[in-house]
Amino acid sequence: MAKIFYLTFDGAVNPPNTLRILEQLEKLDVRATFFVEGHRIAGHERILRDMASAGHHIGNHSFHHPEFDKIPMEDCMEEIRSTDEALYAALGFRTRLVRPPCGILPEDRRRLLEQAGYRINLWSISVKDWLGPDAETVAERTLSLSSGNEVTAVFHDHLDTTADTVALVIPRLRDKGYELMPIPY
Repeated sequence: MAKIFYLTFDGAVNPPNTLRILEQLEKLDVRATFFVEGHRIAGHERILRDMASAGHHIGNHSFHHPEFDKIPMEDCMEEIRSTDEALYAALGFRTRLVRPPCGILPEDRRRLLEQAGYRINLWSISVKDWLGPDAETVAERTLSLSSGNEVTAVFHDHLDTTADTVALVIPRLRDKGYELMPIPY
């Protein structure tokens, strides 16, 4: 049975770190999924277009990154709709992939999003890359958490260490037998 590792990044677009991550992914011939915050799109449309052209998948991570259990349902839907519109304006297509901020999604909001045709994407492991302290430690943490035939890992593209972590962890994941890929559309 194939072992699959879904490599995902939350909070895009954050140059220059996003660009460094894209460079590493290109060198290693890996495609990933970037969950984009709508407020980060303006001024970075070219990066998003290049990302999509390179074969990376784009998901919706809300507009302002509020925790969905702390705002009204209508505001949750507006966060997703606003990001959809910004992504469509930048890329010319819509994504059905949604990752709620902090992975928090009350059941009533989940049902509403799914009824609207969205696919909710959480993660099976959080590498807690914000804890650092360096790329090697995050890579080791990622490897120690990666088991089973299907892993979805969440990284964050705003951190200075993420590109270096990607460069370290991808060859090691391949050595463990994982095929790295984006979450399917």
